Amino acid sequence: ALEENDVLLTTINNQLLYSVTDADGVILDVNDNYCAALGFERSQLLGQTHRLVNSGVHSAQFWQDLWSCLMAGKPWHAEVCNRTQDGRECWFDTVIAPFHGQQGKVEKCVALSIDITSRKAVEQEHQRLGQLLRDVLAAASEVAIIATDTQGAITLFNQGAQSMLGYGPEEVLGEHPVDYFYLPAEV
Repeated sequence: ALEENDVLLTTINNQLLYSVTDADGVILDVNDNYCAALGFERSQLLGQTHRLVNSGVHSAQFWQDLWSCLMAGKPWHAEVCNRTQDGRECWFDTVIAPFHGQQGKVEKCVALSIDITSRKAVEQEHQRLGQLLRDVLAAASEVAIIATDTQGAITLFNQGAQSMLGYGPEEVLGEHPVDYFYLPAEV
């Protein structure tokens, strides 16, 4: 059992970011991966709170929900954006587990994280490009653009289509154009 424990701890230490706080959020321990990912020396982190690496991306409610969950004795999981010492934003998929003392109260919390910054950058770029495409298609008013999903339901009905056909998007989105725009005799 001790050998299995050692293997597990070594694997965690080599692969994940690890930090431990007390019930007030004061950092008690971090591993080398945590320090390297955020650009801090261990001595700069110990005795501080995670506010030191707070990016400002998450709302106060986000942090309140985290602590409420942990103080209720439940594990917590989310994607967290932190700020490195040099000011970069980094994203981490994080699980935090509360540990209870002999009195039954939460005494410390252990966080395990993996760096998902690259994945989040790809997701954000994908969202940005998708929004740009939607904006361009919506702004095109001289040409009718109608798109459907793979089942034939209308998913895009731009301003040009509205002008040409006289329908508003609320009337046609989700409809099937063969059924909606053509007379049965034409089909």
